[in-house]
Amino acid sequence: MRRKNIAILLGSGKSERMKMPTYKQFIKIQDKYLYEYSIFNFLDVDLIDIIVLVVNEELFEKTKEYVQNKYKKIHVCSGGETRKESLDNAINYIKQLFYKEFDNINIISHDVARAFVNRRIIEEHIKSLDTNLVVNTVFPVDDSVVVIDNRITKDYPNRSLYYQVQTPQSFRLDKYIIANFKKLDNHHELNDVVKMFYLNNVPIYNVLGEKINFKITYQTDLKIAEAIIKKWV
Repeated sequence: MRRKNIAILLGSGKSERMKMPTYKQFIKIQDKYLYEYSIFNFLDVDLIDIIVLVVNEELFEKTKEYVQNKYKKIHVCSGGETRKESLDNAINYIKQLFYKEFDNINIISHDVARAFVNRRIIEEHIKSLDTNLVVNTVFPVDDSVVVIDNRITKDYPNRSLYYQVQTPQSFRLDKYIIANFKKLDNHHELNDVVKMFYLNNVPIYNVLGEKINFKITYQTDLKIAEAIIKKWV
């Protein structure tokens, strides 16, 4: 029996850097909410069994009604104050649904602000989890990288060694629970789920992402996304 593949689409951020009155995940582009583009991309993969969409608590009921009337295989749960809390809420929801299959579940977590993830990346994550406990998505840094302290350049690292982290980020559910309960000292905010595994010395396999799998963070990014979607529609 193959492992169950469950996608968690994280869409409960506050979009502070977007500086708009609406959370960016609820901005409409070509008559669809931004988070719907991630739903489409994951529904396009047959190996995805269900999708859990995580949204802001105040929009939970409205989003749940809208999504479940429109799509199949979609569950909705409310997020927390941080990215990790939102992921934990989704994990707890999944544990309640599939408590008898705890050791047979793959989690493929994705940020809905990355609207252009494709089937190749998702399927490669699922395949990689057959032989790896944790899978990340990375893309090579295009520009030169410098280390700066108090506006003074201290170092020019070798750019070929540096990659940007994208999503999806995937893991076997039982390993997430084990890593989550280990004490983590001397770390920054856990805004990246794979970092938790890294701090617990869990090997991480990396899938190559794509340039178009960029994160919509600022209004400029939104304009680029709108142009791409308009061209595709």
